[in-house]
Amino acid sequence: MISIMKTVAKILLKRRSFFITTFVLPIILVFAFTALNNGNSTVKIAILNKDKGQLGKELENKLSQLDGVSKVEINNKDYIQDLIYHQYEMVITIDDNFTESILNDEKTQITYETISNSDLEYVIKDVLNNEVSAMARICNNVDIKSEGIDKVIKTFRDSQPQYEVLNKIDRKPNVTSSLGIIYFLLFISAAGSCGFLLEDERDGTKDRILMGKITERQYFAAQCIIFFIFTAIPSLEHYIVCKAFNYGFGFENTILLLVCSLLMSLLAVTFSIMMTSLIKNKSTFALVNSTFTIPIFMLSGAYWDFDMMSSGLQKIGNVLPIRWIIMSISNLQEGKRIESIIPMLSGVLALSILFLLLSIFFTRNKMVLIKQND
Repeated sequence: MISIMKTVAKILLKRRSFFITTFVLPIILVFAFTALNNGNSTVKIAILNKDKGQLGKELENKLSQLDGVSKVEINNKDYIQDLIYHQYEMVITIDDNFTESILNDEKTQITYETISNSDLEYVIKDVLNNEVSAMARICNNVDIKSEGIDKVIKTFRDSQPQYEVLNKIDRKPNVTSSLGIIYFLLFISAAGSCGFLLEDERDGTKDRILMGKITERQYFAAQCIIFFIFTAIPSLEHYIVCKAFNYGFGFENTILLLVCSLLMSLLAVTFSIMMTSLIKNKSTFALVNSTFTIPIFMLSGAYWDFDMMSSGLQKIGNVLPIRWIIMSISNLQEGKRIESIIPMLSGVLALSILFLLLSIFFTRNKMVLIKQND
């Protein structure tokens, strides 16, 4: 068994594309996506002011004057696309009845849309909430009918607190900035590793090995172990880089991130092994594998804020195992207890075992969808 693992490892490590994808590319992507999300010293925001009154404009002006904030004009009606491509980091929408709601002491509506939740963005939300509360208090203390709304605006302008916290905040890179692409890379690495099974069958290597003292169970066990080890390397590199460069995890027990990533590695390997049991043509296997994984990652919210998708797409995304792991990490960053993520991680583990059992079932019963020569 050990000899099989050594042989497979030597063959895979000699392949330049596999070596780069598994060992080099993850580190490059971690730094690249970190630079993309944290390259500027200020946070770029876009304000969609739908308010028909004057207070919405005053709130917009106050936000534009904050240190550490750079206001970006919305030129595209499809602003979500610009948000995804980081033309700005946050979109703030002021409700069309904002002024009327403030004057009538009613609940106001300000919505926030963002791709990555940094500490600075949380501060901006707190600042806006404070400003809205200040407006409401001023309206309660001013006789609007006799003094007019200009009195409210003048009082609001005169109250100019200095939010120095925006300059002093420590903007650590967030571990989630590159997590989606790293997890996608796990599936690419797993497909590259598990494709070796198809080569063994095509070249007759598997049959020659089984003619010796190696049983079929030992053969597949050795292959699965070495495939998992290689697939887990990007997860390990991501964790080590984030720890070494003091990235912001958002929770104290950081080893849980590695646990989640290793479960994703296991899912990627077992999924690819199951696919190789059904598809014996290597090029078709690579095509089908990527055809499945790309939309699954998109629907899981691995690349953007899950809440930005429609409710229909969210329902689909919520049943996908990749989403379960992303939700587990999100729960930890929100301060929830470990018990909240156990059901989701258990589901990923159970699904991984199911994929492995299905691959054994398909192999023993010689159930093949696409043969080598098809």
